[in-house]
Amino acid sequence: MNVGYIIKKYREKVFPGQGGLTECAEKLGISKQALSRWESGGRTPKRSNIKELARVFGIDFDDFQKEIAKAEDAGIKAGTSLTRYPLERSMLRP
Repeated sequence: MNVGYIIKKYREKVFPGQGGLTECAEKLGISKQALSRWESGGRTPKRSNIKELARVFGIDFDDFQKEIAKAEDAGIKAGTSLTRYPLERSMLRP
């Protein structure tokens, strides 16, 4: 599953800057190491964690699932250049 690519993309958009990883992990109630493993593709978060990620990112869970599926269909892997596949603006809440 290419969840890591999507997680990193949204995390960098919602929590920019050097402290973004730490801030996001704190909001999720997990360690920054766990979040980093999800982003790198080393581990896959449970469905309940994916729901929590969507909540923290301020996006609809179903839309988040669709974005993950879209990345999988495109064959996007963890570590792929994030600038090459921009976020869909319609998915981010104002």
